[in-house]
Amino acid sequence: MGTDCRDVKRNYVVNCIIESIRNGEYAKGEVLIERALAEKLNVSRTPIREAFRCLEEIGLVKSEPHKGVRIASYSRRKIADLYDVRENLEGLAARSAASKRSPEDLAAMRAVLELADRFTEANDVETLAQTNNDFHQQLAEMSHNDYLINLLSQMRENISLLFSESLRQKGRTKRTTNEHWLIYQAIDMGYEDLAESAARLHIRNAYNNVIVKLAKDMLAE
Repeated sequence: MGTDCRDVKRNYVVNCIIESIRNGEYAKGEVLIERALAEKLNVSRTPIREAFRCLEEIGLVKSEPHKGVRIASYSRRKIADLYDVRENLEGLAARSAASKRSPEDLAAMRAVLELADRFTEANDVETLAQTNNDFHQQLAEMSHNDYLINLLSQMRENISLLFSESLRQKGRTKRTTNEHWLIYQAIDMGYEDLAESAARLHIRNAYNNVIVKLAKDMLAE
């Protein structure tokens, strides 16, 4: 049975660690010190340990015997597996959204995209990353499938370690926004096949950009 992550203090710790990962406070492979975290977050060690178990279940940390809990590192194979699953889930979400779309859903997605256009023009990568997350959240919700919404939410937590690297590739912010608009337009017209294809292509492009960044980092070492 999986760890129950609904406890308030445990959730607080989980969210703080996830936010620190997103902000770059913790490097990949860095050991998380239980006592230091407890003091920093003003909680006992119990919710820290429980948060570690939750984070390990979704793949953000890894517990190693006699070494402690580390921020997860991603091999090329692991990244490929992650994006392969995400491509299938996002494609399904887009197809479902196209078949179940409502005026309210479309208006909410369009509002996110118009915000993204502004941040893209300003080259505000940090804010655009959040707007991108909002777009994918909206896409998942438009599927009106609770299982799919939950799976994609968990997937985004894993991708949060990698996504900013994708956006920082030259020209990627504009291409990302254009790809989102294409997904929206296909959903708006009710073209299920096109919506799924556009969403799948978008995720493949994001994966390719992450791999390019990974290759550059390896060459730089």
